[in-house]
Order: sequence, then structure tokens, then C-alpha cells
Amino acid sequence: MFVAIRVMILIASAYAGSAVAEMQFTPLPSLAVSSAP
Repeated sequence: MFVAIRVMILIASAYAGSAVAEMQFTPLPSLAVSSAP
């Protein structure tokens, strides 16, 4: 249960972070995607 919640939070935060970075900076999303597992 806790693991599922933690994974969901990780995915949501990563998606939101990449979206915000894509809005503000161009090179950051590609860097985040390349470093993502």
C-alpha cells in the first residue's frame, strides 16, 4: 500500500516537474527524460 502510494507520488512529481521545466526551460526535459529509469 505504502509502496504504491510512494510510486504514484514519484511518478506524479516527476511528470509535473518535467512539465514545469518544459514550460520554463527547453534543455531540462530532455535531460530529465534521459536520466529517468
